Amino acid sequence: MPFFEYDSLKVFYRIEGSGKPLLLLHGNTVSSEMFSQDITFFSKNRLVIAIDSPGFGKSDRLSPLRDDFWYYNSQVALSLCQALKLSHFDIIGTSGGSTVALNLAMQGPSLVDHIIADSSPGNHLTQNEVSAIKAGREHSKKTPMSNYWKSIHGPDWERVIDLDTEMLIRVAGNKLPLLIGDLSIISGPVLFTGSLRDEAISHIEEKVSEIALQIKKSLVLLFPNGYHPFLISRNKEFRQIAMKFLNDDLF
Repeated sequence: MPFFEYDSLKVFYRIEGSGKPLLLLHGNTVSSEMFSQDITFFSKNRLVIAIDSPGFGKSDRLSPLRDDFWYYNSQVALSLCQALKLSHFDIIGTSGGSTVALNLAMQGPSLVDHIIADSSPGNHLTQNEVSAIKAGREHSKKTPMSNYWKSIHGPDWERVIDLDTEMLIRVAGNKLPLLIGDLSIISGPVLFTGSLRDEAISHIEEKVSEIALQIKKSLVLLFPNGYHPFLISRNKEFRQIAMKFLNDDLF
């Protein structure tokens, strides 16, 4: 299993296939394991790289998680791409991973070609939103979701989830932005996907539109079906759209 070192941490990543590189970025509380089937699908004609963000999955733990969580993880991902000597690559990020993707593109606009930002939480979290997320996670701990979290994180899974929740509470309480930088410098096209029924992101159309309007070349596709994240809930539709976009058939 490949690891690389960043900030004195061992960071796990998966790499499979060949062709133009495609970076997959997971959301909060999960790991690259969420992309297992997507890695199989996209690696048929792409070199797919998927990271376990520090603090999650098989990567070393962080305690506490940083309040610039999504910016920090974009630095981690960019470091891996540079270590792999990738000169140009595309990105698919879902949920919090979409925020990491946009942060990465602002750091290395000349390196990133296409971005798919799925189920984006926008640029800010409110205390009401985080309170709902916390309540949902506490409920999920008593459901089969707990078995999934344990399978991807190991015996300390509950601490992993709690550290993430504590970080969200701090970010919302201090009204910190999720995106750091100037979105207008992103040169490649950005596709936003999501569900209007997303139970985790209130007013997703407003949050996504606020970001999309700051990007030179963006497209927003929000669907009346699905749940959070759209990439998982409507996987077949997402893959069809993603392939067209990555092959420049949507613009």
